[in-house]
Amino acid sequence: MITEKSEGLRVIRWIGRFIVGRLPHIPLPILRGPLRGTWFVLGSLAGPGGGASVYFHKVEPAQVEAIASILKPGDVFVDIGANVGFYTILASKRVGEKGKVYAIEPFPRNLFLLSIHIKINRCSNVVVIPAACADLSGIALFQPGRNPAEGKILSSAESVDAALKIMPVPMISIDDLCKKLSICPRILKIDVEGAELRVLQGAREILKRCKPYLFISVHSDQLLGEVLSFLHELGYRVEPISKDNEFYASAIA
Repeated sequence: MITEKSEGLRVIRWIGRFIVGRLPHIPLPILRGPLRGTWFVLGSLAGPGGGASVYFHKVEPAQVEAIASILKPGDVFVDIGANVGFYTILASKRVGEKGKVYAIEPFPRNLFLLSIHIKINRCSNVVVIPAACADLSGIALFQPGRNPAEGKILSSAESVDAALKIMPVPMISIDDLCKKLSICPRILKIDVEGAELRVLQGAREILKRCKPYLFISVHSDQLLGEVLSFLHELGYRVEPISKDNEFYASAIA
């Protein structure tokens, strides 16, 4: 069944594919939603329409609105797998001058665009951490994906795509980061292409002490079960946000 909503998104993506290949990659303003008035470089976000959906509040709208509703001035937001800064910029505007945003991203291409988006949106409360995130701190092997949103750290047992370059990157755990910076996050947003459980395992102490809200994209059904089991053990209540294994978790008081 083709609804008005899905047909509209299809048109946006078609227009996006058309213009991304013909116009220079320049900043354009977002026109709708909580990010309205912020600027993103055309073609910087991955997606079927070259990321054009972002300008019309069509990228993960339920999650965007949920995060925007929770964050208050002075809060701390940690963006794990920040990509080019979509959620980083959202959080920066919500937490204000007294708040802080930590954007964790290992991929150089994304870091470059992330820095541009921070600059053009005048986000002075953002700290970029050029690293991967998992259950411990050290060095990880990172493999970029076939689009900029699919890069991931590799486990020792994981098969690799021989056509794609592998690079060593710094790796941190959330517990180590928060201890070093003396922070207590209000929200952790986690989108790390398969390393979700490892990130949570490396945040165990913060989850117990600070009880942050969690917004997590899980990238397999098997991993989803493991993540849910881990969170339930720590006293978290989990609610789905979309049909794509994206969910929100809050600590049960």
